[in-house]
Amino acid sequence: MEGGIRAAGTVKFVGLERAATESRARLLHDDARAVLPEARIAEEGAFWMGHRPCLPGSVPVIGPASRLPGLRLAFGHGPPGLTGPAPTARLLAPAIMGQAPNRDLAAHARLR
Repeated sequence: MEGGIRAAGTVKFVGLERAATESRARLLHDDARAVLPEARIAEEGAFWMGHRPCLPGSVPVIGPASRLPGLRLAFGHGPPGLTGPAPTARLLAPAIMGQAPNRDLAAHARLR
């Protein structure tokens, strides 16, 4: 980020009206400061929280787009956002290459 380091990684399911919990942000801030002591890290009072959309049950949408032939969708991995995309790519690769998929993707077909 241009203004410094953005440390992120917690998820809290509380709805859209609740304020950010600074204690959770403080944990990330302190860890970032310990690992990267020379980095410019936001000072106290500069904490920010954004809403992160999630699909029901954290089940991602995976498979062909119904209205655009040839387009494959792979989004909505939710909280396990860094661990889900690699297995998803393995699921979609055969279809992208014109082969039969190696798994039934019907459970991931909503919202297409």
